[in-house]
Amino acid sequence: MYTKDFYIVKKHLLIILLVFLASGHLAVAQPHYRIQANFSVKEVKSDGSQSLSMGRVFYDLHHGKVVFDIYYPSPHQIVLTNTHVYIIHQGKVTNTSKAPNMLSFSIFNLSMKGSLPYYGLQDTPFELQDIERVDSMVISTWQLPEALVKSRSKLLLSQVDRRLQGLVTFDEDGELVSRQLFENYTTVQGLSFPRRVVQFVYTADGSKDQRITTYSNIMVNNSTSNENMYHFRLPDH
Repeated sequence: MYTKDFYIVKKHLLIILLVFLASGHLAVAQPHYRIQANFSVKEVKSDGSQSLSMGRVFYDLHHGKVVFDIYYPSPHQIVLTNTHVYIIHQGKVTNTSKAPNMLSFSIFNLSMKGSLPYYGLQDTPFELQDIERVDSMVISTWQLPEALVKSRSKLLLSQVDRRLQGLVTFDEDGELVSRQLFENYTTVQGLSFPRRVVQFVYTADGSKDQRITTYSNIMVNNSTSNENMYHFRLPDH
């Protein structure tokens, strides 16, 4: 026959178990909202010239800007919003250019929102035209509907194990414009992120420029340092 003390202990154990399960559920379900990483960008132009940039990048979904804090070859910042790109030297904006939706389609925003596998195209007017499988790779073709545009460019996406591997862009004449490769994926706190992105940009004369971006020391949902970068304020301009 059970005593009153037994039921009290049982009740306390049940409460502890429920708290444990709830905290575990919250840890698993915690959304991704910020990312930072070290990066390097090597560019090789069609004329043979090369350049190298190195720094750190910060992005917080709640603040709506990607901040590149570059220390090589010269200290400066590049800030990307959903409308403009700002270049900042010594606390002053030295250049501004329009960049509609560039933030939305940045690798950081797409990764945070879980939209990278399809490059966010599901949330755009682009329509899926075709899909095929080649061994372990799935290739999908996307186009804007004819009702929206007269000249339609085409995008090809390739995926392996539900991870974006390639993005190929064609113009309205079917000519190759650019090709991007997403490689060397890692998983940080449940977030899948490519540590290497290679882009080829093709010109009408058949030449191509190449950009290789590598990421390291990737941190997700870091809330212990670099708040000034996540909350970066643009200087008056």
